[in-house]
Order: sequence, then C-alpha cells, then structure tokens
Amino acid sequence: MTEEQYQKLNRYLNDCFQALEVNDSFFLRNLKYICYISDCFIEKVGPLQLEDQSIQNHLSFQDVYLLAREMIEYINPSYLKQFDTILNDGTLDFGYEHEYYDSYYTFNSDIEQSEININREFHYGDVPALIHEFFHLLNGNVKDKSIYRYLFTEFISIYFEIQTISYLMDIKQIPKEEINVYDRILTTLKSCKIVNRYIMPFIFYEELGEVHPKNIALLQHEFSIPEKQYVQCCKDLLQHFERWDHEYNQSHLQDESVDYQSRNDYFAQFFHEYRYILGTLLAFYATQHISIPTMIAFNDQINAFKCTNIIDLLKQQLGIDMNVERFSDVCFTSMDAFIKKYGKKEKNK
Repeated sequence: MTEEQYQKLNRYLNDCFQALEVNDSFFLRNLKYICYISDCFIEKVGPLQLEDQSIQNHLSFQDVYLLAREMIEYINPSYLKQFDTILNDGTLDFGYEHEYYDSYYTFNSDIEQSEININREFHYGDVPALIHEFFHLLNGNVKDKSIYRYLFTEFISIYFEIQTISYLMDIKQIPKEEINVYDRILTTLKSCKIVNRYIMPFIFYEELGEVHPKNIALLQHEFSIPEKQYVQCCKDLLQHFERWDHEYNQSHLQDESVDYQSRNDYFAQFFHEYRYILGTLLAFYATQHISIPTMIAFNDQINAFKCTNIIDLLKQQLGIDMNVERFSDVCFTSMDAFIKKYGKKEKNK
C-alpha cells in the first residue's frame, strides 16, 4: 500500500468511528474481546468440519406455519393472537427458489408496517427460521432503537430458534437429517471470518490513532502479527470501504447534497456481524442455564429497559455475568453440548 492509500484508509476509519461512537459504542469499547471470541469460535468450530446435510422434503408453507404456531403455543400462548395476525394481514411471506437472499424481518417506522420473509429451504429448518423472525417482530416495532436492543433482540431470536430445534427433535421426533442442526453455528462461523478479516485495523486505529506500517513494532508485544498480514488486513479493509463508498454514491445519485452521517452509518453497518457472534454465544449459554419463562419475561420487557450498559443489563435481568473470567468458554461448552446431543456425526479433522 502507498502512503496515499494509508491516508485514505485513515479517513475512512475516522468517519466510521464517528458513526459507531453514536450508533454502536459497545463495538468500539470491546474490539479486542470481539476479536478474541471470533478467533475462539473459528478455532473450536472450524476443525469440526460441520456441514448442512439436511434432506429436503415436501413440507408446505402451511406445515411450516402450523408447526411454528405449535411452538409459539408451547413457548407462550399469549403470543398466538399476534402470530395468527401475520398470516392474515400479509406480514408473512414465503420465498421460493431463493428469491430472497435470506430470511429477514423489516419494520418501516414511517408507515408502521412490518414484513417477515422466509426464504424456503424445504426442510424443517424453515420452522426455527420463522420463529427467529417472529421474535424480531415482537420486539422490533419501535422507532427508537438503542445499541443494546439490537444485540438483545438477536440474542432472544437465536435463543428461541435453538429451542425450536430442540422441540422439533425432542417432542415432535423429527429426524436430525431433516433439520439443518448446524445452520446457526455455520452462519456464525461465517460472521467470525468476516469480522476477523477486517477488525485488526480498527484495533490499531483505536490504539494508535492511525494505521501505518511504521506502527507495527508498537503492537508486536500484544499482537503477534507479521507485517505482511498487517498490510493485507489494511488493504482488504480499504477495498471494502471503497466498494461500499461506491455503492452508497450510486444509490444516492439523485441526491442534491451528500448526507455524510448517513454515508458513515452505511459504512459502519458492516460490523453488525458481531451481534450474531455474541448473540449466538449468549443464546447457547442461555439454553443450558436460563428457562423459557425467564426469557419470555426478558423479551416482554425489552422495550422498557432504561439501562444502556449491555453487560450490566444482562447481569441485572438474567444473571449473566460476562465479566467472569473465561465466560466465553462456558458459552462454548453449552454449544458443544448442543452439538453432541442433536448433531450428526462430524468428520475427523
């Protein structure tokens, strides 16, 4: 990379840090921890060589809906009225032939309209996907969304997604071959690889105020990263920013003036991936240590919480203490227990 390229990268990082300081300060304050748990996830899950070997079947959209409805009744019957509404009012849509990139939930606060799209995989994995998005709907119809809500809603949705897999296999006796047992784990593994590809320059920038090869010696004592790898990380991140800058400009060609806050927010949203990583680990921990009624109470109160300190709120409401030494190891132990109970036989390394 040239001196000019490093200067350009630092300008992008400065813009991104400004946006994250407002929208996701938790990410900035925990860069090293997020890097650490991502590394651990890759180290623990990668060698297992888990694969999606689910068999497609002829499960209709009605079959998926009714199984999900049964799960909702099992979780909390008071949610049934709202669940039935999503089919009748057009909120729920099933996508065929992968017409959607992925299953998702959206809420347009301007017109107060929700939408759930389920990208059909044509096996029982469509049921936990619907449960996941329904819980996003339950706690997503608000205009003011603080940092902690984004993380907690992902945690809650993943928790009930995992509980649905357990219900289908334990209660409904669905064969493991007809459910993508590893879907959440494999999706999170991808998120870890994405975060780890780009996060190091953020850590360097946070530590030193700029990224440049002249600073590598100052970080060698803490990050044993070769200069070649350091340069490659910077190059990858610069290319990412340039690509997103181009995409943003192309999508705003008709704008008379550039909204730099909106542009910076657009750059920063890429790092939302960490929420899936942390949400997954918390969810696996919770499936082993926290009951469904307790999680329902947490979900029902989420819009009323005033505390914006994520770690304090988890401890106050659920007794989860992330400050305990090696807390992430406990989360991985819970995930391992799930794999051993429900997973298919893994390949040898």
